[in-house]
Amino acid sequence: KEVSVPKLLNEFSVENRASAAQATIQDLDFNKDTIILNQRATIAWLVDPMDEIESSLEVERILVEQAADDHALYFDDQVVAELELVGVATPTVSALPTEDVVLEMREALLRRNGRLGNIFLAVSPEGETGLLKEPRFTEPDKYGSVVIPNGAIGRIHGVNVILSNRLSSTQYFMYDRSAIAFALQKGPAIDERKAPEYGTGAM
Repeated sequence: KEVSVPKLLNEFSVENRASAAQATIQDLDFNKDTIILNQRATIAWLVDPMDEIESSLEVERILVEQAADDHALYFDDQVVAELELVGVATPTVSALPTEDVVLEMREALLRRNGRLGNIFLAVSPEGETGLLKEPRFTEPDKYGSVVIPNGAIGRIHGVNVILSNRLSSTQYFMYDRSAIAFALQKGPAIDERKAPEYGTGAM
């Protein structure tokens, strides 16, 4: 199964209509992006009743919480893989996001009609260390008084910066938040069943 997301291919042209003259009737063309619902992200585990008895921890609750965390990290990895697949390299090559590279990526996205408030720079811990050496990132007066969005660790040249340890030391991406879409055919769910072959009470 799949989900189709409509996408505009062009835009209106504004004209300065003369008095009593008819405006040009325009039409916009649509295409579609397709999201294929072929991911079945699953985690399965077993709770041995003897192990649980011997533990002072709430084993089942801890395993559920860990599974939720690991699903979230898996999702992050899929986003990174997609950004890697469709990303466009900047003319300047650098292992860390220098100011020159940030400006090049920013310019490329704005040229593609990206909206500055929706643009994010995702960096690795090593990339963040590099940015922390950049005055335009660490000194608020360099970029004015702004409210930093939740999840962002700062801004540089108006671009929100977020930190992800799912990126390799030399990975960093700048993107508009509208660049990637995902769809859920079914929300997160959990279920359990008895597994007596592993002992009474196992599941």
